[in-house]
Amino acid sequence: MRAAAVQQRQEVEEDEDGDHEKMGAKKRAKLEAKAEKKAQREAEEKEREEKKKKKDQLEEERKRQEEREKLEEERKEEEDRKAREEQEKREHEEYLKMKAAFSIEEEGFDENEMEDNSTLLQDFISYIQVLQLPEKQ
Repeated sequence: MRAAAVQQRQEVEEDEDGDHEKMGAKKRAKLEAKAEKKAQREAEEKEREEKKKKKDQLEEERKRQEEREKLEEERKEEEDRKAREEQEKREHEEYLKMKAAFSIEEEGFDENEMEDNSTLLQDFISYIQVLQLPEKQ
């Protein structure tokens, strides 16, 4: 950028040396100002390009970081899912073992219970009859 400005000035000075008699101070100042502006524009353009390049690099790095974080999150979720499935499997197996330890033979009433109830009823009736009989005597 500055090299271009220096080169431009040298060209202006060479022109001035050859045409020194023809060119006045105003013309020389105008050419120098023009060369300076051109050098400044080139420097600004180069600076913008460098900023853009740096911004692009930062954006690329940010994208790579996001991708790494996403992959890490997916890996962690997969581990958690597997751990939950394993825990559920162990709990189910434990439940099945406990279920097997308890046995229900039949549903409904036992015949012995009905017989016991009828025997109790018969005993109660007999008891009442015994109580009433002595009063009648």
